[in-house]
Amino acid sequence: MWIVHQQLVFTNSWSSPTVGLHQQLVFTNSWSSPTVGLHQQLVFTNSWSSLSVGLHQQLVFTNSWSSPSVGLHQQLVFTIGWSSSTVGLHHRLVFTNSWSSPSVGLHQQLVFTNSWSSPTVGLHQQLVFTNSWSSPTAGLHQQLVFTIGWSSPTVGLHQQLVFTNSWSSLSVGLHQQLVFTNSWSSPTAGLHQQLVFTNSWSSPTVGLHHRLVFTNSWSSPTVGLHQQLVFTNSWSSPTVGLHHRLVFTIGWSSPSVGLHQQLVFTNSWSSPTVGLHQQLVFTNSWSSPTAGLHQQLVFTIGWSSPTAGLHHRLVFTNSWSSPSVGLHQQLVFTNSWSSPTAGLHQQLVFTIGWSSPTAGLHYRLVFTNSWSSLSVGLHQQLVFTIGWSSPTAGHRDLCDLCV
Repeated sequence: MWIVHQQLVFTNSWSSPTVGLHQQLVFTNSWSSPTVGLHQQLVFTNSWSSLSVGLHQQLVFTNSWSSPSVGLHQQLVFTIGWSSSTVGLHHRLVFTNSWSSPSVGLHQQLVFTNSWSSPTVGLHQQLVFTNSWSSPTAGLHQQLVFTIGWSSPTVGLHQQLVFTNSWSSLSVGLHQQLVFTNSWSSPTAGLHQQLVFTNSWSSPTVGLHHRLVFTNSWSSPTVGLHQQLVFTNSWSSPTVGLHHRLVFTIGWSSPSVGLHQQLVFTNSWSSPTVGLHQQLVFTNSWSSPTAGLHQQLVFTIGWSSPTAGLHHRLVFTNSWSSPSVGLHQQLVFTNSWSSPTAGLHQQLVFTIGWSSPTAGLHYRLVFTNSWSSLSVGLHQQLVFTIGWSSPTAGHRDLCDLCV
């Protein structure tokens, strides 16, 4: 035997005072069947008005139904509203859809939003898209977000884009996330731009972790230029025992005439199981404000192998400048390594520096070499120093040799 309950409501009202028009329509339909286990409701609303010249309109549609016996729930909402007062235009659209099936273990939700307006001349636009669903029984989770918004007030331009995607599979042991952001603007003449890309995923069961970050931003206010780029990549495998990290940074600017530049490169990885550690750092920066020149270079490399008993480190530094007429230069070289198991230690230092402010000359050179062998019982050290200067007229030499 069927038991059915049904209700229907329809409302329509409108008016036209003198010239303006007002209209509203409401439609509601709901029914249920407890024996079969079905519930359904539908609501439709439409209202608009036209006061003298302007137009206003809004529409809302809602539909929801469920079936407890089968285990299904569903809801849908649709909203659209726009108006055109005299000249300007305004628009808004919202779409929402969500349903779930607990018996099967599925959940899903979708949201779509679109809104834009054009007051007189300027334009504004925004779009949002969100999609998320999960299946606890199967162990799957997924989420997606898409956002784009831009505007053009009179002459300037503004733009923004965001993309996010993340999902995981607990049963298999996978996690993944991706983020993309792009935003730039051009107010009147200047330009600004920024880009960010991030990708990270991991697999705990297999033992892998990975993360990548890319950032690019530059701007050009009127004449000057500014630019920066950052790249970071790191991953590890705890089960196998590998860790790796790479960083690359480059940034330079040219305000009007001067130039500034910077470059940084870093690479480090290690393998605890095998017993290897490695690090490499490279830094380069120079600038030329108007006439003067400044430059600096640093190079560092170091690695060690505790199992084999080897440690090594090398540092190279070079810096010089030329303010207007004078010259300054300095170079430093350092190399050190040791082998504790064999009992060997070695260090070498080389330094050279000279300058020529206007007329005078200054020069300095330092060489140091020291090593020892604890097992054999040998210690050795060598120092070489030379320094002389010629301020205008004077002259001086100094030389030391020590073995």
